Amino acid sequence: SPMAMLKKRRFPTIFTLKVSPLPKNTTESSLQRLFQQYGDFTSVKIMPEGYAYVNYNSYHCAQKACEALNGRKFRGTVLHVKHKSSDREPLVQYTVKINNLSPHVTESELRDICEGFGTVSSVKVNPGYAYINFLDNEEAQNATDYLNGLDLWGSKIKAK
Repeated sequence: SPMAMLKKRRFPTIFTLKVSPLPKNTTESSLQRLFQQYGDFTSVKIMPEGYAYVNYNSYHCAQKACEALNGRKFRGTVLHVKHKSSDREPLVQYTVKINNLSPHVTESELRDICEGFGTVSSVKVNPGYAYINFLDNEEAQNATDYLNGLDLWGSKIKAK
């Protein structure tokens, strides 16, 4: 079935917050008590440079902790809590691959077309083909149905 052709791309399922600066003598267990109340907490690691990484299994829980604790005082020290830069929100993306792409087609043009079908997390155009990532399977499928056979700059594209 065409549905089966959409490949699920898994992203890391650990979401890490960087917490700094830490008050002197902060223990991992005291940080754990502070952060685990926001749900789905997995671990904490204090680094020798005076900051900590706090891990969650869910982006939503990491985000809740970040919003609640960033700028809050902990043992007299104002904490800076932020997502580690490599973390991305989507856990699963649905990728549509387009073949027979004209060299004139731009990323922004494809993004404009595809955003009519839903949330596009990324578009990557290569010579002759492109990848478009959606956050929702049905949106990706609808875009695939529309794009397949579409004439873009004189090339009938193939989407799958």
